[in-house]
Amino acid sequence: MIEELGIDPDRKKIVLIAGATASGKSGLALKIAKKHDGIIINADSLQVYECWRILTSRPSLEDEKMVPHLLYGHISCHQPYSVSQWLDEVVQILEAYKDKLKIIVGGTGLYFSSLTSGFTKIPEIKQETKVLAQKILKGDGIDRMLLELSKNDASTFENLDRDNPRRVQRAWEVFNSTGVGLSTWFTLNNEALVRLEETKPVVLNVSKHKLENNISERLDQMIRLGVLEECKSNIPLLNLNNSAAKTIGAKELVDHLKGNSTLEEAKYLTMVATRQYAKRQRTWFRNKMKDWEWFNLN
Repeated sequence: MIEELGIDPDRKKIVLIAGATASGKSGLALKIAKKHDGIIINADSLQVYECWRILTSRPSLEDEKMVPHLLYGHISCHQPYSVSQWLDEVVQILEAYKDKLKIIVGGTGLYFSSLTSGFTKIPEIKQETKVLAQKILKGDGIDRMLLELSKNDASTFENLDRDNPRRVQRAWEVFNSTGVGLSTWFTLNNEALVRLEETKPVVLNVSKHKLENNISERLDQMIRLGVLEECKSNIPLLNLNNSAAKTIGAKELVDHLKGNSTLEEAKYLTMVATRQYAKRQRTWFRNKMKDWEWFNLN
């Protein structure tokens, strides 16, 4: 696989590796970094949190000892974290490791698009808007937000992943807090931090069947590594309204720990949620990463 990628560290110092969850991104990044004496930079919005190592499949301590892994587990789960913060940290890393091969790897499409296409810093959402959003979610739910977006911000509504509650809530909050739709903000992009043509941009394309098998095997491995103990220690986090509290599998496994389901039921629901997440990732990559190099792993 490494040979097929045709990586030339003397010509291009940045490799971008995107792919759905459980597609083998981290393993490939580690092989490349070991072969070319490179560093690995995280581009996964959940692997930044220090309290979720097993559940988010962060690289192991052994892997981290082999080559430098940056932006993994460096944020408290009690703190919010945004794409703009990630970009600010990447800027510093690119400057500090100019002569090193840098492998930026992850499954958060927005991180990659912001890195290579530019990013607009949207004003911070007003606190009263956040409070109102929670009130709506507890009452009429996400359907009301979708209805209001369709009437007030048609452009964003048409391009929105409506099956992703977090994206819907974000779009609703941006419009109601700033008076400007999310799609309009995106047209005000700043200059790209990294030009795509200056990198080796790779998307790992894994068949649906193989991906589902990988997800199942990885979940079994998580159980063996102690993910239930990790979830037990992080139960208080589920009351927080931030990304760390919404880590895939956390709610399902904690429900089991509370006696609300069997382990098999919790595993099944976690599998379903993970597959749905992978489907959203694959849709993003197909729509937003057409100019990347696609490598089929079947």
